[in-house]
Amino acid sequence: MSLLCGLVHHGRSVCYIRQTADWSCNSHGVNSGPNGRLYFHDYEERFKMDLLLIIGVVFSVVLAILWAILPFAVFGTKDRLDRVSSQLEEIKTALKTIGFLLAKTDKALRINEEIIAAVAEIEREAVQGDKDAQHQLGLMYYNGDNVSKDYLQAFKWFNKAAEQGDPESQYYLGVMYIYGHGVSRDDQEGVKWLCKASAQDFEPAQKYLRTWGIKCDR
Repeated sequence: MSLLCGLVHHGRSVCYIRQTADWSCNSHGVNSGPNGRLYFHDYEERFKMDLLLIIGVVFSVVLAILWAILPFAVFGTKDRLDRVSSQLEEIKTALKTIGFLLAKTDKALRINEEIIAAVAEIEREAVQGDKDAQHQLGLMYYNGDNVSKDYLQAFKWFNKAAEQGDPESQYYLGVMYIYGHGVSRDDQEGVKWLCKASAQDFEPAQKYLRTWGIKCDR
């Protein structure tokens, strides 16, 4: 079972990222500034760690089995039976651990597949000209969320959304021009886009302009 969870950015809800039913929906993972985060994060490293754990447990089981065999050749009958019984219990516990880790890894893979599908859907709608999807894709490339961090791609999608009047994209575009992220540094062009965002009452842009004492032409 899956559900749609809105990504909230300054009062708007963009329902692109699917979440599994046992995840909670909230906006705490999303910030308005350049360091904003998305709900989903990369599960590849967790998946690798799970695989290493499984390999370690399997290795331990093999050692346990070998250890269970050795007493037959070394100890007397009673000691041998006690040792074998103890080792079998250890093997049983290890097998349960393997089952748990396999289930956990399978769940991580399913979630990762949903993330890939969600990113593809956002990109498809961005290509079709949806400004919210263009802005969302720009954020993902800007922060490196679920995609490789790429300022060139971030600039591309922010620019497309900004041209359609999206105030948050205009803000990010202005910041990228000022700091030279994904584009040659151009303070004048950066201020132009910050002023466009400010004119739409986008508070971070207004705060940035006030901080630096910049006044926009009316």
